[in-house]
Amino acid sequence: LQAGTGPSASLLAAWTGDGRTWALSPPLGLPGAHPVSASFGPDGTAAVVLSGGRGVTVSGPGAAWQQLPSLPPGLAVVLALPAPGRTDLLAAAGSMLTAWQLTGQPARWTRTQAVKVPIQYGSSSGS
Repeated sequence: LQAGTGPSASLLAAWTGDGRTWALSPPLGLPGAHPVSASFGPDGTAAVVLSGGRGVTVSGPGAAWQQLPSLPPGLAVVLALPAPGRTDLLAAAGSMLTAWQLTGQPARWTRTQAVKVPIQYGSSSGS
């Protein structure tokens, strides 16, 4: 959730266990940034890609937001949380899809796969 606008904007994640009561993360200031994509993992961890090549995660209500290392390049980037404690990233640029995994101490992005996706440009119809 984004609260406010401009330099005073902040980001909050929300969780519910019963569909009636919501628990919130602490606010994360977004000076000059905005959310680009968001995802949740099976353990409830939230991951958000921010403009400017930044990414953050929060593990649950009341937990502190964690800054991720600068995100690898790509025109379309999304964070994935396939298992507790694991953070992956998918970056698309043209017809190339690259998968990255956050590894090591200090944490860094390691490329795990690159796939050229066949795209037939001009093949869609507007009906």
